Amino acid sequence: MQQVTISAIVDKDRRLALTLPEDAPTGPVEITIRATGSAPTLIDLDTLTRKQAQARLREAGFLSEMTLDVDNPEHLSPEEADRLGRLFSGPRPTEALIDEDREEY
Repeated sequence: MQQVTISAIVDKDRRLALTLPEDAPTGPVEITIRATGSAPTLIDLDTLTRKQAQARLREAGFLSEMTLDVDNPEHLSPEEADRLGRLFSGPRPTEALIDEDREEY
């Protein structure tokens, strides 16, 4: 019998949505719900400080610890700096693209 373990959160309406991995078995299954600790509380985003948000993101594995010294771009080769400089420029200005997308009413 193949077993798949997935971490999930049951919302306040007692609903649970799962997306199973590709190698999960198909057909009849048995689902067991086992609480893993205290229920997470909803947070008021207006009172969450930057350090608290960083701590939560770090704990969840979603905080990037990459640093970039923007005042000292010596780590970029001239080719890479040129590529980055052209990345968001195009043959036409953004206003023309927006007008084209909106079309005439």
